[in-house]
Amino acid sequence: LVRVRSAVALSEEQKKALEKKILATTSFRSLEMECSVDPKLIGGMIVSIGDRVVDNTLATKLHSLERELLWKARMDYLRTA
Repeated sequence: LVRVRSAVALSEEQKKALEKKILATTSFRSLEMECSVDPKLIGGMIVSIGDRVVDNTLATKLHSLERELLWKARMDYLRTA
């Protein structure tokens, strides 16, 4: 079972393209896909296959950017202190 959470509902064309990509990059011959919508993701999607998770959401990218900027600001502060 492949679980997909996206910020907006995926079209049938997007679902088929995603299924094709998953089949091409795994050893699966077929798959069942369960899709859900989570607006908190802002954009992008999270794909879960068993214990593997691929998070390509805008929310995660923004959080990573925030952490990086805070770390750089702290390093700059420590250099000048």
